[in-house]
Amino acid sequence: EQHAVREVVQSLLNLDVPSKLVSSLPTLDFEARKSAARIFCLLLRMAARRDSPGDKRCGLKVVNYIRQRRDLIEALLDGCADPEVFFHCAELVQSCAPCGELARELFAARAVPRLLELAQHQNFDISSEAFGTLRQVLLAQKDVAAEYLHAEFQTFFSQYHEFLRQDEAYTLLRQALHLLSEILLDRSFSAIMSRYVAVDGFLQIHMNLLRNDSVPVQLNAFHVFKIFVANPNRPPRVEQILCKNRDRLVRLLTSFASKQTDDAAFSGDIQAVLEILEAM
Repeated sequence: EQHAVREVVQSLLNLDVPSKLVSSLPTLDFEARKSAARIFCLLLRMAARRDSPGDKRCGLKVVNYIRQRRDLIEALLDGCADPEVFFHCAELVQSCAPCGELARELFAARAVPRLLELAQHQNFDISSEAFGTLRQVLLAQKDVAAEYLHAEFQTFFSQYHEFLRQDEAYTLLRQALHLLSEILLDRSFSAIMSRYVAVDGFLQIHMNLLRNDSVPVQLNAFHVFKIFVANPNRPPRVEQILCKNRDRLVRLLTSFASKQTDDAAFSGDIQAVLEILEAM
């Protein structure tokens, strides 16, 4: 059975079917688009499979097919901005991300800055799907993503922090804070975390968010702020800012404790941060 599946995959690649499916998406009706996307997704799953030598060879053929057609990745990323096909193209980009080789192709095609820009699209559906796709691209292959973030540290966070300055885009602000805390608290991104908490300007962004009118935003901001405080190697400027604002921070964080009384882990984090601040 698996041999037959691999033969079908090879035939689809020989006939250039994946490329033709993507290029024809805008001209298909909705049901046909769903079918086309399903076929492409199945091929992409083969690309990520390494269960047996046969699967590995078949997967590499799919990977090589896509890598040899850089316009295919470009077409998918362009489609993420198209109101007609954004949902299907985003699904296909997300399906590429779990494969390490294809994840590298996405980063090389500037998928991250393009998705960051699309996440601010005036069309809410496109914006939401773009941010979900960005999250998958950054978290599906963490080692690959960490390499990218290390190389593009200043550029990425300069663009990403725009989300944190938009109070009117409440949903995007919360999503951005949550994803940022996921990245910084993940061991795969430890080098990125160390660089991030050494920047005093980044600390000030999150201190401002602690005073946001929205309680959920305050609590999400705390999960990033606590990393700055817990850092045993705080740079002098970060230490200075925390010391200067210590009393206000202690009062603010003490008030947080009453907002999540049923969350033992959160209460423990608050107490740990308070103890560090009070010892400064």
